[in-house]
Amino acid sequence: MKRNELKSLRTKGVEELEKTLKEKKLKLMEIRASMSVSKNKNLKQVKIQRHFISQVATILTEKRLAEEINSKEKKREGKEEESLDKVQSNSKS
Repeated sequence: MKRNELKSLRTKGVEELEKTLKEKKLKLMEIRASMSVSKNKNLKQVKIQRHFISQVATILTEKRLAEEINSKEKKREGKEEESLDKVQSNSKS
């Protein structure tokens, strides 16, 4: 896979990546089925598809973890602001 393709995958959202992943897994199954029927054994095509699937899955995992971390940070910031507000209100009293 070329760098430009990887960059374009990284710009996609989680839903688009999941869709791409499903499509590529389906294509891999089709390739394997056609290999079992025909005498033409293009093993490199299987390797390329598997490699692409693993890269998409890795990017998808990275995005999911980033979203999880961001949501935890937002919750933490909210709690810190609440505790600061409580401290300020107590000091005014």
